[in-house]
Amino acid sequence: MSQARVAQRTRVSPALVPPGSDLHAVLALILMTAILAVAFWAMIIRPQQQHRQAHQDFVAGLSSGDQIESFSGIRGTVVEVGEDSIRLEIAPGVVVDMAKLAVSSRLDKAEDSVQTKISSVPTDADNQGDEQ
Repeated sequence: MSQARVAQRTRVSPALVPPGSDLHAVLALILMTAILAVAFWAMIIRPQQQHRQAHQDFVAGLSSGDQIESFSGIRGTVVEVGEDSIRLEIAPGVVVDMAKLAVSSRLDKAEDSVQTKISSVPTDADNQGDEQ
């Protein structure tokens, strides 16, 4: 069999292929890829960027006297704030240097809110006065 006849047999008749179907398939593929890229960015990348920016703003706002906790669980009082590090007093007379980015939270603000929540909860003594 000649190559021309083999080529003729394997070709699809133009009448069976809808016009522009290749273009539609390519456009659909590009559209789906774009939708997945936007969804990935919105669900994973953007929240991580916001979290990182919030932590950097928090660390930039640290000052002497703040009670903080590090990601490793070390708690102490900020003695001095440098460009990339802080000096932290973890016990009377014990001062350590720590990277600013290792600070996870400020304790004095969190403890105040916990104290407020605890003091607003009624105690048994408060309830006994109501029963009489």
